[in-house]
Amino acid sequence: MTEDRNYEQEAQEQGWKPESDWNNPDKQWIDAQTFVEKGERIAGIARSKAERDKVQFENRIAKLEAANKEFGEYKDGQLARSEARNKDLLNELSRRRSQAVTDNDGEAFYKADREFQEVQDSMNAPPPSSNGGNQPNPLFDAWVINNDWYNADPALRAIADGIEGQIANEGYQGQAYYSEVTRRVKELSPDS
Repeated sequence: MTEDRNYEQEAQEQGWKPESDWNNPDKQWIDAQTFVEKGERIAGIARSKAERDKVQFENRIAKLEAANKEFGEYKDGQLARSEARNKDLLNELSRRRSQAVTDNDGEAFYKADREFQEVQDSMNAPPPSSNGGNQPNPLFDAWVINNDWYNADPALRAIADGIEGQIANEGYQGQAYYSEVTRRVKELSPDS
């Protein structure tokens, strides 16, 4: 079977040169059959490596897709829990207002009503917008001072930056927004 192959022609198609045309003193000349057979072995090795790399790549994609799905489920769960907490808080504040009316306690009513309005406003408010860095944000500046981990720990900062949009979309704003960022970072990274 090997006698039927024209190794010289195959080798020349792949860049091989006969010994008479060989002019590379740095490399030893090899015959056409050795050249072709080496190329086939190298191609086989490369093909095998490419197949292994493809399997690893597909596994990584599957893991990323699973992690993405898991994060989406986590986000949805967090959103549902946040909405439930806000509803519970509004119900509790409403109950306190009613009790204050029953007790004829104007101060308690005023306090519960003010908290009720703050929670409602934070739920209905648009997310904090970036001011383009033109104006200082005193709430952010104070928050960074009180949460020195934000500048000291890049991993925690990445967590905070990663969840801030979600928190804003849930309706948090102002001080409540920054408090929620801190709470969730501590929840996601209890060692912080």
